[in-house]
Amino acid sequence: VPCLAAKGRQGMLAAVSEGGVANKAVFAVDRELLQMERLRAELPGLMDQLPAGWDIMLFGIEWGTGSEEVVLFQVPAGGRPQNSKVAGFVANFANAPHMSELRLVLQACIKEGGVD
Repeated sequence: VPCLAAKGRQGMLAAVSEGGVANKAVFAVDRELLQMERLRAELPGLMDQLPAGWDIMLFGIEWGTGSEEVVLFQVPAGGRPQNSKVAGFVANFANAPHMSELRLVLQACIKEGGVD
């Protein structure tokens, strides 16, 4: 799985738009990801746990939980937890069941300072 770090908002938009990346890809959107050795080591195993027909897996940093762990969970309706930020994501551009919606949602979430 390629790991991409597109430079700036325009680079990210080009990567997730139609005609951009066409396979599964890891996007690093926060430099703190470089310090997350445990997450980087466990990411391939987490991807193996995803059910068939997945669209996207976000990974991020959540503070105020009182623990230091790598956990796979579904983001609740309404978005990410309050005390968190997105550090990156894995997009299934190879065969996501909701490909058009996936690309549109990612484009809407890409901001100048990262992904929200």
